[in-house]
Amino acid sequence: MRLTARLVALALVFAGGFGWAAISAEVGQKQVVAITLKGGKVHGQTEMSGGLPVVRVRRGQEVVLRWRSDIDMIVHLHGYDIETRVKPDHEAMTEFVARAAGRFPVERHAKFGHTTLLYLEVRP
Repeated sequence: MRLTARLVALALVFAGGFGWAAISAEVGQKQVVAITLKGGKVHGQTEMSGGLPVVRVRRGQEVVLRWRSDIDMIVHLHGYDIETRVKPDHEAMTEFVARAAGRFPVERHAKFGHTTLLYLEVRP
């Protein structure tokens, strides 16, 4: 039993260290999601929807998106109208309370247009 718990804990730490950790949290608890971008795309994400990664949270939750990227970019969370500058090899944070329910694109804004990186789904 202890070995199983240790293996699960190790797996969660390992997954978070390699780009993506979407930890389920109850309303009132902060949900921290680590997102790694390589070449302007999300790297290491396993949960997909419509061909793109998806982050699911509950309405009313405090959310922290922790960004790391190998290139300079601005990420824009539509619906909440929040922009975050992400610089190479530096962690950037997007912090907000998920007040509006729905599905919102998170886009990379660049000189030559916008690209959807992932979706944020806020459930009631």
